[in-house]
Amino acid sequence: MEDFLHRLKTEQQYDAKFTSDALAYLQQADWPGQIRELEATVKAVVAREVAARSMDGMGSSRMVISLEAVKAYLFQRRIGFGASVAASPPASGGMSASAGRKRPSDLTEAELRAVLEKHQGNKTRAAHELGIALNTLKDRMKKLGLV
Repeated sequence: MEDFLHRLKTEQQYDAKFTSDALAYLQQADWPGQIRELEATVKAVVAREVAARSMDGMGSSRMVISLEAVKAYLFQRRIGFGASVAASPPASGGMSASAGRKRPSDLTEAELRAVLEKHQGNKTRAAHELGIALNTLKDRMKKLGLV
């Protein structure tokens, strides 16, 4: 994994490391796609943390990726592939409980308004909390007449 992180640092200027418990978790996990799946997971988790940091206005200092961040990504990925939401939700710091329960097309106007209000109208942060792409959020808002 150090090789993956080194490549991310040189190719995309992402300076990150994993906590020891996150590293152990990744090393012990089952990777049906073998090394490619592990590498894709490392890249995705780091990219998500970079995005979260930039949304929060944090600098570009070295990131430390927690076990919770890894579990939240893997949980959201399982949901994306159609797994049951009841299957091992992430620990604190992950996606909100309501985020993985619905498809974007099932989100109601009230739910979108609540998340947008929570984030003071910031669509990027709202989309992140909901676990959907920004364009998906904007599209759903347009369909519900919220734009």
